[in-house]
Amino acid sequence: MTQATHTPGPWRIVTDGISHWIEIEPNKIALIHAKKADRDLIAAAPDLLQTLQWLVCEADEDMPSECRSDSFTSALDAAIAAITKAQGA
Repeated sequence: MTQATHTPGPWRIVTDGISHWIEIEPNKIALIHAKKADRDLIAAAPDLLQTLQWLVCEADEDMPSECRSDSFTSALDAAIAAITKAQGA
């Protein structure tokens, strides 16, 4: 897998009561206008990507291909596709 080129986390959502933005101390990286659930998902993105990459690497290394079910293989393929999309590839 390729090295991430996004701004590393942790990201957090900050608000002044009117506006909301993503912040990585001490910098604001994006002003966002979204529902709270969407803001929380955006802030969690670096952690989600890192965890998904770790799970895919563990699955690739530890499980023999003959032991994988079709649903596991489908889930692994979906995880790899999500990582690729997150990395802009």
